[in-house]
Amino acid sequence: MEIKKTIIKLSDKLNIEEIPFLRGAVMALAGNQEGFHNHNQDSTDIYRYPKIQYKIIDECPAVVGINDYASDLETLFRQDERYILKIGNRKIDFEIVEKSTTYETLINRTSGIKNYLIKNWLPLNQDNFKVYSKLDRLADKVSELDRILVGNILSFHLGFDVIFPPEVEIEAYIKEIKSIKTALYKGLKMICLDVVIATDVNLPLYLGLGKGVSRGYGVIYPSTSHTLGA
Repeated sequence: MEIKKTIIKLSDKLNIEEIPFLRGAVMALAGNQEGFHNHNQDSTDIYRYPKIQYKIIDECPAVVGINDYASDLETLFRQDERYILKIGNRKIDFEIVEKSTTYETLINRTSGIKNYLIKNWLPLNQDNFKVYSKLDRLADKVSELDRILVGNILSFHLGFDVIFPPEVEIEAYIKEIKSIKTALYKGLKMICLDVVIATDVNLPLYLGLGKGVSRGYGVIYPSTSHTLGA
């Protein structure tokens, strides 16, 4: 299966807490088109893998569009134009520093183990946090995170209608925890990790994995990336 991916990187700098403002500003620019907000008409969330994602890539505010929404993003942002967007209480005059469109084959398995850096990963929801917080041994905590990681990868592929056969067990585990911090996500304090993972599954770079992917969490980087400051 082939997916189309368009990335728009903007000038200036934002922190991850400001990504919801970027999201709101781009939604307004797009006239609240479906897909840019991932909400139903009653403002409840649509539970599907977001095809428009707002994030920080290499310290730049960025918007990523997938498949049909990649084309929408190409139309919305024109290379030589500037965009004044309201970010919180301030207006920022953005210009496009990079606009790229690529096509990637989304395959279940790779020929071997590949390493990725996942930035600002939110692995724990209310249910699995209760399980995680009761674990005393570090090894048990990592095993629980590995289990959640596998689930996140399966859900990611399911968002593209890619389903693993029941007899196939994917391999995915955490190699290194680079940072542990707290993020405020939808009003809740959550554990937020930067981790290096290893897996035998293909993960397209700069898309999101896990919770909050439309708001800048769980960004997939090559494992050689050193951009850990955002």
